[in-house]
Amino acid sequence: MTKRLLIGQSASPREEELIRQAISTVDGVEAIVELKTLHMGGEYILLNLGISFASGLTTDKLETTIDRIERAVKAAVPAVQRIFIEADSFRRKSESVADAPDVADPAGQGSPS
Repeated sequence: MTKRLLIGQSASPREEELIRQAISTVDGVEAIVELKTLHMGGEYILLNLGISFASGLTTDKLETTIDRIERAVKAAVPAVQRIFIEADSFRRKSESVADAPDVADPAGQGSPS
């Protein structure tokens, strides 16, 4: 095992391209907003994704889409064993992350001063 794997090297550019290609085949995915990979001690690759999903997906269809993403990625790059996905489709393109609705404050009223 090399020192680079111990300190958290990313997957190779070829592996990341295979991951992107696999995700692009899944219906319901509009865009990959973020893709980060990390070798975990040389044992496996952890994948962190930000995905913009198609609007109008039901919860069931969203769950199916996520399952398809996971299967497609693992088939393309078997070393990927852990996948974390953040859905980014609820945000308007002009809205910054700081302006996005707070899950803990669904009414959007902010915290009391």
